[in-house]
Amino acid sequence: MSRSALVKKEELDKYIELVKSKYLEVSELIRNNQFPIAPVDKGKSGSRACQYCTYRDICYVREKQVKYLINEEGENNETV
Repeated sequence: MSRSALVKKEELDKYIELVKSKYLEVSELIRNNQFPIAPVDKGKSGSRACQYCTYRDICYVREKQVKYLINEEGENNETV
């Protein structure tokens, strides 16, 4: 017997509302600077930890706060 991945509309609506409320809650915390700034830089393909963050314009992250997972020799410092 195959399992169906379908979800009832009422249950889906419930999840949508939950995600929306969490998104708005976290967005407000970020805009009020009420969150720990701890970006993680994996060091792969030259990308930076905050490169695509939509909150860069209001963020106060400093270089010393960035956690690097790969050191200059290409070795893992720790895993996430």
